[in-house]
Amino acid sequence: MKLVIDLETLPDQRAGAFDSVLADTIANFKAPSTLTKEQAAIDLGLTDKDEIKFTSKDAMIKRWETELASAKAQDVAMQTYRKTALDGSKGSIYCIGFAIDDMPPSFMSCNQINEKQMIESFFNHIAIMHDGLRGIEIIGHNVADFDLRFIFQRAVILGVRPPACLKINPSRYDTEIYDTMTKWAGYGNRISLDNLCKALDIDTPKGEITGANIYDYWLKYEYLAICEYCMKDVEATRQVYKRMTFQG
Repeated sequence: MKLVIDLETLPDQRAGAFDSVLADTIANFKAPSTLTKEQAAIDLGLTDKDEIKFTSKDAMIKRWETELASAKAQDVAMQTYRKTALDGSKGSIYCIGFAIDDMPPSFMSCNQINEKQMIESFFNHIAIMHDGLRGIEIIGHNVADFDLRFIFQRAVILGVRPPACLKINPSRYDTEIYDTMTKWAGYGNRISLDNLCKALDIDTPKGEITGANIYDYWLKYEYLAICEYCMKDVEATRQVYKRMTFQG
């Protein structure tokens, strides 16, 4: 049984999560490592060339941190908060897209049920669809290091036991996993699904919606658009898999 999966995830949905990140950002506010003395001076509104020239970079950066902490902290905190969507210990799964063998892609989402119930429903569905005679080959793009790890972490946190037939905590040596990114780029290297689709002349799922702006669409209540995008990712990944295994 071949199972292609893809997740769409959200930043930390626990009450007060962003406020906590913001408070920590303000308390430990630091300039980004890429900030130059010249840019710091511009941000501070300095125009006196002598003042800029005779102020050391360290002093200019420190002044930037002191004077602009309150103005910049909100944006910095939001960037940090959004990154929790990549961390299963903090973020949550909004949508699970999947396809079994040659069946059309489908999805389960948190539109009507909570995350725990969604994961339970997904596990139960896979257990029902599994015939008990074959193993399950899980296929995905960056599936080993992201999708499976994330769903494993959420399942542990929420107390949802996966079915015995579904291995969601694999090692990178497991033959039951086919990771299109790793198979193409090599272990430790990366290629986006978008670029891989373009290389193989496969329709890319990336358009107005990408993984980077899922949260923005969620904030706009465009839930179906997110789920449709997730299913497009699943189908694109399946087509990449077939090309890479010389099935079409």
